[in-house]
Amino acid sequence: HKKAFTTYHPSLVKKAVHLLRNPFDNLVSRFHHELKEHAKRSDTAQWMKRYPNSIKGFKTWCADQDARYHREERSVDWTTWSHDDNNNLLNYFEGVACHAEF
Repeated sequence: HKKAFTTYHPSLVKKAVHLLRNPFDNLVSRFHHELKEHAKRSDTAQWMKRYPNSIKGFKTWCADQDARYHREERSVDWTTWSHDDNNNLLNYFEGVACHAEF
């Protein structure tokens, strides 16, 4: 099954629909997408062993995503994104599961 991307000339577009979802629903959808993508690859068994389609697998995947981007997050000057000079935006990420996905 090959993916096909289609584009339309902007003059053909008359309306747009914006969907708003709970961000945590998006996380679950992202996890399910990763499950489907890895099912197509040669690393399926190894990936599924670490991240089974369960709450435990989801939590492990989230923790691994957070750890994966930890160094990159620490290298950003988050004060440039804050309205309060004494506030570091990175502090708000603490305790938020899968915050790298946001």
